[in-house]
Amino acid sequence: MAGFGQAKEAELKATHEEAKGNPFEDLEAELKDVNASKPNTHIFLAVVGKENTGKSAIIFDYYQKYCDSQNGVSKDE
Repeated sequence: MAGFGQAKEAELKATHEEAKGNPFEDLEAELKDVNASKPNTHIFLAVVGKENTGKSAIIFDYYQKYCDSQNGVSKDE
């Protein structure tokens, strides 16, 4: 069992790591790298759910909005 000194050191180390800044900094850097070199390929997606819950409708709606945003179409037109 650790003594008081070791426990206090572990507590200070944990506090220092929490105060380091953005905990998601590494993930954000990786996401920027992925977005900078987007692959021009298909993306496969699995949607799981019970029957008649609107899975296909959600995917089609998103795809339509994505296509509209790529073509510069707005809903006001």
